[in-house]
Amino acid sequence: MENLFTHFDLTEFPQIDRKEEIIETQKKVKKILKDSRNQAKKKTCYYCGKPCDGFCNSHTVPAFCLKNIADKGKVYYANTIIDLPILKADKGVNEAGTFHLICRECDGKIFQDYEEPLNYEDMPTIKMLAQVDMKNNLKFISKRLMEKELYDLMYERMGASTDYVFQKQNISDLDLKEYEDSFRHAKKCALKPFTGEYYIGFYKKLEYRVPVAFQGFIAMIADLEGNIINNIYNKDPKYVIRNISLCIFPLEKNSIIMLFVDKYNRRYSKFFKQLQRCKNTEEELAITNYILFSYCEDYFISPKVEKDILEKLKRLMGKTSSMLSDMPTTIDEQLEAIKKVYNFSERNIVPNLLSKEYAITVEN
Repeated sequence: MENLFTHFDLTEFPQIDRKEEIIETQKKVKKILKDSRNQAKKKTCYYCGKPCDGFCNSHTVPAFCLKNIADKGKVYYANTIIDLPILKADKGVNEAGTFHLICRECDGKIFQDYEEPLNYEDMPTIKMLAQVDMKNNLKFISKRLMEKELYDLMYERMGASTDYVFQKQNISDLDLKEYEDSFRHAKKCALKPFTGEYYIGFYKKLEYRVPVAFQGFIAMIADLEGNIINNIYNKDPKYVIRNISLCIFPLEKNSIIMLFVDKYNRRYSKFFKQLQRCKNTEEELAITNYILFSYCEDYFISPKVEKDILEKLKRLMGKTSSMLSDMPTTIDEQLEAIKKVYNFSERNIVPNLLSKEYAITVEN
């Protein structure tokens, strides 16, 4: 549901109308993002703990997946759909979804199993799932470390309110601890994998190449029947938001679509059973496509997808901001309101980029 650029909430800053203001704001945003990355950098590798002068340009989605959907070395991302004037419309493969937390030596060996396309001839192993889990946690640890610096800079340079910055900093601190704990568990599983450490609730190997790539965590609000999975309004400090891992990997001639959780996460059990009761693969893919575009912003799309198709996906975006406006006051009413926002009713209305209809033609 979150990406760094969404934190540049225009309600926090002066109104941006004129072309000159857009250009100036664009420069400020780029400078703040660059400075927040630099200030968030650690001096040691997050995995091995050794001093590190140069961190690896680690991809949040395997680079081979991005290359399989790229056109002339470029991929589309969320802003291609949203079209914020302060951000670029596309990205090069080398800059798409990267973070800098681990050394080159570690990056070259700790993800080897899951980043090898040939390993998807069969079902993923526990070790592969643990490596995905490690990468997902590193991705969000990096993001939260950057956000902590980002909010300070937003206050200093763009006039964000102190209340806004304080609230965001607190959320980042809580999230950071959870991701760090989860990373340690995933690292342990990758080093000593045991059967049962992860559960794959949904897995499909498609006989075509989908035009979208994604890997990451999603904190689903409700399942297909409206049952709450994560109560985001629960104020109990012991209550933990539980994520599901989604992987959409375009291979050379196939695609892997996968949803999984770790063994401690029972919150998605009903959802998995509901998904398994779907009447056909097309329905399962429509549900997964809906989850991707309504909850996420850090996916990548092939430029071969027509712009009018992307425009139709826009109706699934912005659900976070829409649910924050005019929200009821009581927790029960808030839960009912948010269930309506994420109720899967539009899953068969918007384009399903995971269906064969939008497959990328593979040249021989």
